[in-house]
Amino acid sequence: PLNAGAAYVLKELAIQSGLMKDLKAIFPTDYQSLLALAYYLVLAPTSSMQKFNRWSELHHLSYDVSRLTSQRISELFQRVTEKEKQAFFKAQVARQSQESYWFYDTTSISSYSQKLRQVKFGYNKEDDLLAQLNLALLFGSESRLPVLYRPLSGNIPDAKTLPWLMSLFDELTDRPIQLVLDRGFYKAENVLLMCQEGITFIQGTKVSLKYVKEALSQLAPTMERHEHYDISTQLYHQQLPINQVFKASETAGYPVTLYAYLNSERATEERIRFHKQLQLWERELQTNQLIEKNQKSYKTYFTVKKEKGKVISVSVKDEAVSEKLAYAGYFVLLSNSRMSSAQVLSHYRDKDQVEKAFMNLKDRLNMRRLRVSSERGLEGKIFVQYLALILVSELKHRMEKADLFKDYTLDEVLEDLNRIECFLHPSFGMTVGEILQKQETLFKLLSIKIPPR
Repeated sequence: PLNAGAAYVLKELAIQSGLMKDLKAIFPTDYQSLLALAYYLVLAPTSSMQKFNRWSELHHLSYDVSRLTSQRISELFQRVTEKEKQAFFKAQVARQSQESYWFYDTTSISSYSQKLRQVKFGYNKEDDLLAQLNLALLFGSESRLPVLYRPLSGNIPDAKTLPWLMSLFDELTDRPIQLVLDRGFYKAENVLLMCQEGITFIQGTKVSLKYVKEALSQLAPTMERHEHYDISTQLYHQQLPINQVFKASETAGYPVTLYAYLNSERATEERIRFHKQLQLWERELQTNQLIEKNQKSYKTYFTVKKEKGKVISVSVKDEAVSEKLAYAGYFVLLSNSRMSSAQVLSHYRDKDQVEKAFMNLKDRLNMRRLRVSSERGLEGKIFVQYLALILVSELKHRMEKADLFKDYTLDEVLEDLNRIECFLHPSFGMTVGEILQKQETLFKLLSIKIPPR
């Protein structure tokens, strides 16, 4: 007997989501092998590609993968071209709802290889000391599926990747684009570019920017009024047009709105934490036990008087402290949409979908470390992991809609379904084994037909 249930579910997800159709159109000779490897990544997340052949002997995949040895897998990875990937991305873009917002973010993936062109030392989001490759991902808000990705050199800051994404849209679609970005992608030039390209956006930004502080100074005196409080989010919020900031011409600006949010509880916590920090810095100055990394803070927040090299007095710069704490608990979003503050915040918070996708890639699909030594092999392997991510995302989305997470983890669903066996007979073909009531219920809740017996 062969394990069959979980692989059957993944195949049905590939069919129903259109994944199989798109792969077959673009990779007519390799689509079955690509899908088989994607199933393997989902169902055996901690195993290496070298173990695929042995694993496939114990599972029914609906495809003949007997020739998919380690060497053949490497050759398959190297056959995946940039042209084919772009064609596949275009097909995925076409499947997205017109109303969908797209979440865009990047993550860092560490590598032991010194040969890969894009593996560089840079800001590692997991504080890993290895060199890294960055991966940019676009994720659909309605479909809850990844749309496209791009490997990036490990030393490229997030904000510099946005012009590439803008240029890619011209090739992939003529539909309206709606983007959600965190503040790591903020540059005034990027906001201006999105306005010029007619892209609807929600963009995080820093409270410390001059025009943001000027806007907050107008809003802060009336922020904590009852009419600005939202019970559902437990936040105060207001909005202010800042059309003069991003210029469309010498006399006109683009219609960008600043959305300000205040968390009063967090503001109190931030003030207390900063006051404690001030006391530590003051003690370091008084005792002359200075710490190098704090030098800038000493100069910003304290006046120190010395005589003959000895500290006589240390006093706090009240104005600097007041400026620091003036907007404690605030965060700010920019948007050129016509939505309310609550709607903008809801879309922005929903971008955690792409962060969950990165967690799936790294934890579920074993992509926390790269163990590929050739450029073409790297491209192919990431593509297969991207296919596996589509399947995992689709399965999790269906579990969420069916409220399955209150009783199951993803692993438990797959383990339960994987217990369904099939038997292959040279004369009578395939026979599916017993399916328990619990398993039938899972098929129903996941909107997947029960396999014929």
